[in-house]
Parts: sequence; structure tokens; C-alpha cells
Amino acid sequence: MSNFLSSGDPLTQILLNIVQALVILLVALVLASFAKGWVVRLLTRSRANLNVATLVGNLVQVGIVLIGIITALPVIGVQWASLVAVLSIAGLAISPMTIYRWWCRTTPC
Repeated sequence: MSNFLSSGDPLTQILLNIVQALVILLVALVLASFAKGWVVRLLTRSRANLNVATLVGNLVQVGIVLIGIITALPVIGVQWASLVAVLSIAGLAISPMTIYRWWCRTTPC
């Protein structure tokens, strides 16, 4: 079995990397689900508003899933730093258009 895992076949290595990334994502999803439930229960027991508790629980869930994705990307071979840079540039390109549209709705252009 160890001979199979250490073989130099590129297809085998790619498939093993994909399986590792899927396992990381699965663990992140399970942890995120448990963390969301725990946060919502904790906040509702402390008499917080249910909407606020659900919002904070959802934010915790999304944060844990994002950490799982960022952890799984290098396993597949994607450099996450360059991906974050591309997403940041896209956000900067979209935000001026959104501000301009808002400005034109509130004042005459």
C-alpha cells in the first residue's frame, strides 16, 4: 500500500491531493456547523436577540468555511495569495461603480 501512495504517477498524486482537499473541506464544514449551533445556543441562553444570535452564528460558520477553503487550496496547488489579490482587485473595480450608481440615485448627475 505504501508503494502505491509513494508512486511517481502524476495522476495518482493529483487524485490524492484532491482527496486530501475534500477531506479538509469536509472537516471544515462539520466544524462550521457545530460552531454555528454552539454560538446560537450560547447567545440565546444569554438572552440575546434570536436574529442577532443567528447572524453571529452565520458569520462564524462562513469564517470557518473560508479558513477551510484557504487551507485546502495549497493542497490542490492553487496559490491562495494570488487568488486573494485577484479578488481584491475585482472588489476595487466594482466598488467605484456601486458608489457612482448610489450617488446618481441620491443626487442629480
